[in-house]
Amino acid sequence: MKKKLFPKVAIVSCNPMRADISNGLLMRSLFSSWPKDRLTQIYFPVGASYPPEFDVCVDYRRISSFGTVERLQENLATIEEKKSSLHEQEVSKSRTRHKLLVALKQQKQLFQWSKCLQEIWYGHSWIGRTLRQQLKDCKPDIVYALIGNYSLAKNTLLACRHLRIPLFMHVTDDYVSSLYRSMPFGKTIAAASESWFSQCIDYSCGRAGISPSMAEEYEAKYLKPWDTFTTGTSPDSYDPSPRPSDGIVRFIYAGNLGLERWRQLRALAAALNELAAQSSRQLSLDIYSSAEQINAYRKDLEVSPIVKLRGWCPSEELPRVFQDADVLVHVESFDEDVTALTRLSLSTKLYQYMMAGRCLLGFGPEHLASMKLIQQTTAGVVVSTNQVTSIAEAIRENCLEDKIRLKCGLHGRAWAKRWGDIHQERERFRQALVNALKIDRSLEIKQSTLRMTPFNKDHSIAWRSRAS
Repeated sequence: MKKKLFPKVAIVSCNPMRADISNGLLMRSLFSSWPKDRLTQIYFPVGASYPPEFDVCVDYRRISSFGTVERLQENLATIEEKKSSLHEQEVSKSRTRHKLLVALKQQKQLFQWSKCLQEIWYGHSWIGRTLRQQLKDCKPDIVYALIGNYSLAKNTLLACRHLRIPLFMHVTDDYVSSLYRSMPFGKTIAAASESWFSQCIDYSCGRAGISPSMAEEYEAKYLKPWDTFTTGTSPDSYDPSPRPSDGIVRFIYAGNLGLERWRQLRALAAALNELAAQSSRQLSLDIYSSAEQINAYRKDLEVSPIVKLRGWCPSEELPRVFQDADVLVHVESFDEDVTALTRLSLSTKLYQYMMAGRCLLGFGPEHLASMKLIQQTTAGVVVSTNQVTSIAEAIRENCLEDKIRLKCGLHGRAWAKRWGDIHQERERFRQALVNALKIDRSLEIKQSTLRMTPFNKDHSIAWRSRAS
């Protein structure tokens, strides 16, 4: 496809494009077909800062907490030997930071204070001016921003508005105000976050949520059109045929243990243990997560011989892991503070689970977007109770019979092929950015017309014409 069909994009986010970070994987999924010289990513690392991957984009600009800019393509992409050496150093440093971050999250009050100070600093220091200068330097046709928190929404909007660059905003988590519920000065920061988020919506010429539930709710709330884009998956990467029977019904979970997910996995392990004791079926629960999180929650999760803690699995190996499953598990916490964060989110793993053609077990509140998707697609069963006996009974009725699992797997794969095929999603996303630019230019013409009108003394009228 000709390069002129791809707008020159500056990606603004907290994380770089990496296959082992959920938002990093999302961006890789959307931009992998883009010409590399038409992409720049500017990112603000929060906590652990893993180095980016250069197979999709080669121009990375990392803005530190002090507002300094590091051009990573100069350090990591120019000289192959230097690239390898520095990459290992960066990964080592990032793992250390990640361990500290996991430990800090377990000290909830200290963690909330650190997040509060971080938001205030990022939102009121010179970091916003640094972003503006970087956008001015790379001269994009459009900015694609993963908007979620207060400081990123504010800095991105001010930079785009000052430079008159069109904005396409993408939201993956409903953090606008829910992120600040337990934070010091939470109400004040939440109000500011909501204000800047609303202004971003008004300014942007394209908007997308991560799930249909998010897009529908935001469209009703903010009275602007919203699309949906999530992490795409290749059907050819997954073998949907049932695995050879070995007498064991194998449950597999792959993902983050944070946001209280480890508690749900512990309850699930207890239910499987009870079910195994009551029946002649052999059951197992394999958990794949980062080494840091496995170590942090090891004592809580090793409650039964049924549980196997497997450590981290690279994304390219997930199809093989999922092929070895009978049931793929997705869990979300019942805690109110956590559900406020996750209710509209969609795990990057769900479409991968579905494409694998396996029965899904959703364990969490049924009103969450991820649980709704499992139910609406009939790709599996959702259990919305913490009672071990009830969990065991639901699994007995829906997950132990081969025919039921096969039927659910077929439904899930059909849905994923229709709505999550990575090639179709990339083209639809490219067209969405092209259309957003057309909308922006159309509004710019209207705005120029208003400016030439002698009766237009109130310049805010021209601005509102762009925001409508």
